[in-house]
Amino acid sequence: MTPIAVAICDYLFLGQNLPSKQSWISLFTIVAGAVAYVMTDDGFVVTAYIWVGLYFISIVAEMVYVKYVVEAVDMTTWSRVYYNNALSIPPTLILGVIFGEFNSLEAVEWAPGQIFALLLSCIVGVGISYAGFNLRKQVTATTFTVVGVLCKIASVLLNILIWDKHANAMGMICLTVCIGAGTFYQQSNKR
Repeated sequence: MTPIAVAICDYLFLGQNLPSKQSWISLFTIVAGAVAYVMTDDGFVVTAYIWVGLYFISIVAEMVYVKYVVEAVDMTTWSRVYYNNALSIPPTLILGVIFGEFNSLEAVEWAPGQIFALLLSCIVGVGISYAGFNLRKQVTATTFTVVGVLCKIASVLLNILIWDKHANAMGMICLTVCIGAGTFYQQSNKR
């Protein structure tokens, strides 16, 4: 439902036109495919609906607000990446102290392979951050949300290759429907 809510917010707050009929069909087909996937997943149980609701509200607000900031604040993509990552350092350090994470790090003996993996993950993280901010600058909040949803679905499909606990064949068909529907989404224009 997130792309649908973001499309409405795109219209209300960011001056975009509402999606075309084809795009609405695409968005609702993504939702239908995701619901059908959940219905086929034996292990899927939601017991804390308040958290699902809070996540939904926060992700919609984040998608729309970050798009607003990307358009309103004149910065390069690298500056956005720098500020985004720099602003995450203080809360990370505070939470690390509160939860005693630094105590466990003192006992770690770092091997060269572990250091390489850590540095590689940092480089990949910066690359993902750059790609995300660059895409946000180029497309609407709704398009970015659709791409994000489709990437999550693609990662679920990738899990099939790695682990043995995954959805059944019907669930995989549902995910394929979601990805196919996403390819028919067309970005709306500014009003």
